[in-house]
Amino acid sequence: MTLSLALTAAALLAAEPTNLPAGHPPLGSETQRPAASSPGMPAGHPDFGSGAAASNAAAPGQMPDGHPPMTGRAPPSAAELLEQLDSMQGLREREKTFEIASSLGKLYYTNGRAADAIPYFLQAEEKGKAARELFLAQRKKLGKTPVQSPTEAKCGFSAMSPVEEMAAAAVERAKKGDTAGAAACARAALEPVLEVEAMRGNALFLSGDAAGALKTYERVLEVAPTYADALFGRSALLYETKGEDLKALQAAHEGFEAFLAANPDSPRAALARKLGRMTDEAVKAGGMKKWQASRAEDRNIRASKLNLSPNPMMAQGPMAGGGGPRGGGQAGPMAGGGDSAPTLSQETMQAMQNVERTPEARGPAHADGGAGRGVAVEGPL
Repeated sequence: MTLSLALTAAALLAAEPTNLPAGHPPLGSETQRPAASSPGMPAGHPDFGSGAAASNAAAPGQMPDGHPPMTGRAPPSAAELLEQLDSMQGLREREKTFEIASSLGKLYYTNGRAADAIPYFLQAEEKGKAARELFLAQRKKLGKTPVQSPTEAKCGFSAMSPVEEMAAAAVERAKKGDTAGAAACARAALEPVLEVEAMRGNALFLSGDAAGALKTYERVLEVAPTYADALFGRSALLYETKGEDLKALQAAHEGFEAFLAANPDSPRAALARKLGRMTDEAVKAGGMKKWQASRAEDRNIRASKLNLSPNPMMAQGPMAGGGGPRGGGQAGPMAGGGDSAPTLSQETMQAMQNVERTPEARGPAHADGGAGRGVAVEGPL
């Protein structure tokens, strides 16, 4: 994960930054002197252009007079940065911009601390609350008219425009009666918010709160019905947790189909295709338990016709519902095709944990639901 935003967050939130080289002029100190003779340099930076500095220019490898000594210290690792953030008293409660709150959440999330990421994600989402409410209201006014792109609406946002600034611009459009422009600009403001909200859904699932994760995915889909992460996550959880609810299973099947239609080249496409097929079969069978029973009966019939039952090795293999030769197969129905209905716990966790993201990347979603977004799914497909 790129740590530049998280490093910025740490610098802004810490009272006394500790990651600067020894001897570096303090940042934000009242004793800093203006570098009047050094245009373009930050306040407090050693003065370039002096006679002493000019004399040093002739000595290769030497730093100008007054430059802090070079320590050779490498930038902090993610673990070191997290340790520093953990030691900051009251960090979670402090007021933050969307960018700082979201980058802190992503730092914790991508380093395996999903539960610790959730409070920061919630703080970031709060900054997009006004934009969300405005978008839903303006979209309702538009009726069946499609929401314009930010370019069509001439919102004028850049990739680095703050969420709060974009939301304010959308509000101004609404005040002027520009429903189409307000909806388009509010939707653009929500793009980074939706990414954070989908990641919070993943974090809730990884923390054991499947019900909370489902609600969070549904919030994302209310704004963006084809958002990749939310489509996949919601369908996967419905498949795993609502096996006897035919309506929920049908919704899961439709969600996988919608995911594939919007993201045919996604790294998760093969898994989504397989789960969509299995979910459809479960619906037609009348639920997971009935589907499980029909699969077991079918395997027994095929094994009987092939006269494989006397073979002791086959008794341990997939035809008998096992995971392969004794001691050599991977446990779990997804690995060996056992008698129980396949579950997604391991594969879903891998899909959610291996999401590669660039926190700074903002703007329109790419084919897999967001800039720089991809998923590596390990294990048998």
